[in-house]
Amino acid sequence: MDGTEARVIEQPLAGRRGEGRARRAAGIALFVAGAGVVTGALLLGRLFLPELQGEGARPLATLPGTWAWARLLGFGFGLPAGLGLGLTGAAVLGGATPRRVALFVLLAAAAVALMCLVPGLFGRQRSPTFFGSGGVAIAVLFFASAWQWARWRLSLARRGHAGADLLAVGQLCFAVAAWNVCGVGGMPGYAIYPERMAAIGSQALAVANLKVVMAFFVLGWLFTLIGFRLAARAGAAESR
Repeated sequence: MDGTEARVIEQPLAGRRGEGRARRAAGIALFVAGAGVVTGALLLGRLFLPELQGEGARPLATLPGTWAWARLLGFGFGLPAGLGLGLTGAAVLGGATPRRVALFVLLAAAAVALMCLVPGLFGRQRSPTFFGSGGVAIAVLFFASAWQWARWRLSLARRGHAGADLLAVGQLCFAVAAWNVCGVGGMPGYAIYPERMAAIGSQALAVANLKVVMAFFVLGWLFTLIGFRLAARAGAAESR
């Protein structure tokens, strides 16, 4: 091979390497930006908390000033928007096609929009039917997911079982957390029934159930993280 042929081969390779570096830089930038938006939303919430607590039960529309509303919106929608932005960056780092990246952006926007649409569509009043139907849907979806997980597990090599199993345990933790949310808002905590909560003194039960919810959410994300990590290692080992 002479020098001209070598240069012809090296040029496309160099171009692909350059595209890969640019893609990686864009993915990292989006990922870090998402984390920054989440951090900013949490800080805005801390700044806004004393003022919001001072307003008590007054309608939020009466809060004074544009800056107050900006902080409120930044806190309310900044966290899901930042999470969606971070996930989009992770998709870019994971080699997703531009069309798939656009889908992640649309899903993140839809998640933010649903925060407004759900109360508008289903109202802000207490609704046992709404929460009961959602609970049944979660249970059905859990068992359907478990069935599909079992089929997926059968198709995996043995080294891939650990990661898949931990992902399933993470799903179980999320389902248990969802169940205990019912114990916060309804029986036995009655957080959305403040008059009943005050009458029977169930605040401690609501707080206890909420702590259980947080514990299972943390465990669920921990198992999901470890499961993804083990699954990635198993996939890399199989590709060698």
